[in-house]
Parts: sequence; C-alpha cells; structure tokens
Amino acid sequence: VNGYGGSFQKVGQRRSLVISVACAAGLVKTDGDGRVFEDVRLALGGVGPRPIRLVEAEQALRGERISHALIERVARTAAASVGSRSRQEYRRDVVVNFVRAAIEDALANQPDVEISFEDAKERADA
Repeated sequence: VNGYGGSFQKVGQRRSLVISVACAAGLVKTDGDGRVFEDVRLALGGVGPRPIRLVEAEQALRGERISHALIERVARTAAASVGSRSRQEYRRDVVVNFVRAAIEDALANQPDVEISFEDAKERADA
C-alpha cells in the first residue's frame, strides 16, 4: 500500500506446513520525518477462535512519537488478546514478540523514510 511499510510474522508446528500456530501482520505509515506514527494496522491469527484486529494497540500508536518503549508497552498489552484455550502462556509470549517485530519490521520497510526512534540514544547507552 502506498506509503506504508508492512510485515508478517508466523510460527508453525512444522517448517513444511503453511499452517501457523500464531501469526501477526502489521502495516505502518509514519510522517515524512519518520518520527510519528500516522497510521497503524495490526492483526493476529491463531490466538483465538478467529483472526482479530488490535484496534486498541493501533489507537495507542497513532499520533505518538516513535519509541522502543512505546512499542514494547503496546506489544505487552496485546498479549491480553490471546483467547486460545490451549498453550495460552506460550501464545502470549509469541504475541508480545510478534507484535513488537511486526511494528519494527513495518517501520524498517517504510518507503523513502528514515525512522527516528525518540529513545534511540537511551537504548544505545544501555
């Protein structure tokens, strides 16, 4: 989609199968300076009876300065979306990592925009 970076993450039981235990998709658009989330679309599959959009996470990111801390916080809250009855704890861990990776990969795939993380210096110093 024009101006958006995208990402798809999945984990399956076997490499030879396309069936995934859990998957996440992200679509992100930033401002021209690569500092603010303009639009975000996030979805999860395999964590409940049907695929779901992470509307609250999307809203929490839109209009905010891009930072590792914000992405981490949103990824952790997304784990509450896991509705599966089997292997819930595993799926929650996967969701946190998938949502984080989907957002970061989608940012990295932004066309013609260099992303500027607000807390990049703090993270480099840590």
